[in-house]
Amino acid sequence: MNRGLLIGSGLLLTGVLALSLAAQTPAIDDFEVSSPSPGAKTAAADELSVRKAYVAQLEAIFKTVQSLHGTGRVGGEADKLHETQTALEIALAELATAENKPREMIDHYTKAAAAADEAVKSMQSAYDVGSRPLSDLLAALKTQAQLKLTLASMKR
Repeated sequence: MNRGLLIGSGLLLTGVLALSLAAQTPAIDDFEVSSPSPGAKTAAADELSVRKAYVAQLEAIFKTVQSLHGTGRVGGEADKLHETQTALEIALAELATAENKPREMIDHYTKAAAAADEAVKSMQSAYDVGSRPLSDLLAALKTQAQLKLTLASMKR
């Protein structure tokens, strides 16, 4: 298999993932994150349904990327794995927020932050060898910082 085909396949999966993520949810900095109060009600049924469907989509994508990663195939690179895991954990945290489950929310944001740390390391390596553009590295750094800020605000 030639390098152009490998890179093209990786870009296709990345493009599909980015398109799926972009179509489903606004950027992380578009969300107002706050801890639900003990007396807060859960979100409306239609909102929960949309959030659950989004989580299901991300779980399917993550499972695919994880499988590709485990077999060393194109599309399963570490940067893609951690990027997908970060998106999944954020979606799970937002679902927990909508369901007024603060402990689950904090747990998922903590997992998202850990995945984002790994995503930045992997993205930096991929950028260093020329397989990912600077914009991807900058987006990973921004997500990492946003998650750290979110967790810091929850501790106040």
